Amino acid sequence: MGIRIVKTCFLAACLLTGFSDTALSTEPEPRKAILITGANSGIGRNIAERLATEGYFVYAGARKQEDINALSKIDNMQGVRLDVTIQADIDAAVGFVKAEGRGLYAVVNNAVSSCWDCFRKRISRNSSSCLT
Repeated sequence: MGIRIVKTCFLAACLLTGFSDTALSTEPEPRKAILITGANSGIGRNIAERLATEGYFVYAGARKQEDINALSKIDNMQGVRLDVTIQADIDAAVGFVKAEGRGLYAVVNNAVSSCWDCFRKRISRNSSSCLT
């Protein structure tokens, strides 16, 4: 879990300090979509907002309906119900992303969960055609 936190913090620091201007293309393809878990507050919210501003379409995972509604009001962002510890939420999120037809360019696992491998296995077995 400590490594995941370091990776998430490093990514957040890069995005929030402007390092992304050289690390990420300044003109991202508008159809590139990114799923971010735990996007309702803190680092996850900041990453989601920054990527949406950079032109990426963001599927912003959250557990509470009020957070999902607030995230959905942001340009280039769609709030998605997603609790990474509940298989039904993961299945529904994968189904939603597939139905939207954008595919996924990346997944940022920012949700507080002690089991990244569990989430990775759950999403990959259900989304082999979802990730592009």
